Amino acid sequence: MSRFLIDKNGDVTPAFDEQLTEKFGYPMPDFDLPSYAVRNLGAIDLEIQETSVVVRFRWLTVSSAALAACARVLLDVSARNISIHCEAAEWTEQHFATADDAVVWLGESQNGILGAGQRRATPHFVIQPQNLKALANRPLNRLEEHEDHFSLFFKKWRIAQGQFSSDITESFVRFGDIDRASIASERPDGKIVYEHVGARITLYDCADDAWTFRLNGRPVAEQIDREYGGQIEKTYRRALDRREPQYDHIDAVVQDGRGAMRFRYNRLLLPWQHGSNGRILTSLSFKTEPDTPVQVEA
Repeated sequence: MSRFLIDKNGDVTPAFDEQLTEKFGYPMPDFDLPSYAVRNLGAIDLEIQETSVVVRFRWLTVSSAALAACARVLLDVSARNISIHCEAAEWTEQHFATADDAVVWLGESQNGILGAGQRRATPHFVIQPQNLKALANRPLNRLEEHEDHFSLFFKKWRIAQGQFSSDITESFVRFGDIDRASIASERPDGKIVYEHVGARITLYDCADDAWTFRLNGRPVAEQIDREYGGQIEKTYRRALDRREPQYDHIDAVVQDGRGAMRFRYNRLLLPWQHGSNGRILTSLSFKTEPDTPVQVEA
């Protein structure tokens, strides 16, 4: 992995180079200097990994020169699988398959053409982390709001210490959440496959009214929209590897071969251990806005 810091002048420096620490006036920092520079000095933190790239910056402080330099680096290395973590009113996470897609979004967002979370380029998959602590503190004297259901299963996960049992699937049925849930497991070859997809998950209903059944037993990434499937597989694997719940708002445009629909929903991912070596992930989701058709460039 290579990590670089792009300062407000657009200069690109290895993240822990002596020149960098001297530039910012901290010759022997006892903290993560790139993170500090992103938060306070308008810098961009750029991690180039073997199969992916992570970009971090704040819109409030980042400069045009830094963004232009970041775009050049992404294009120069022909970056793929790019995650951009940026802060406006709050931190959001956005994903792009290629450097071209990422650079187009950076330019459009910088110029104010699009608001946060409203990108129209393909692919469109925006993650906004939600307050997991609010679920932990939510009382369970009723199950009327969507957050009550999220809280119920989050607390079941904590009580069970992440150990999966038949009680979890029985609870999905008992509390009326089975049709809003999906369950995936990791096969011995490392692929994550669907074990269940709820009937009220409507991603591809317009193209195939039996798609939820056809996807059972198939890898999560092998959906009709491969870009969306790839992003879902990535977030599933991250939750399993970190062994941590993820509570997010998702804003995604999904293409089914006939057209594109925009889906906005809140989702709780829970990673479970199954036996000594098995890993299972459950996903519970509720839509926050009606599905809407969109025009997306091919």
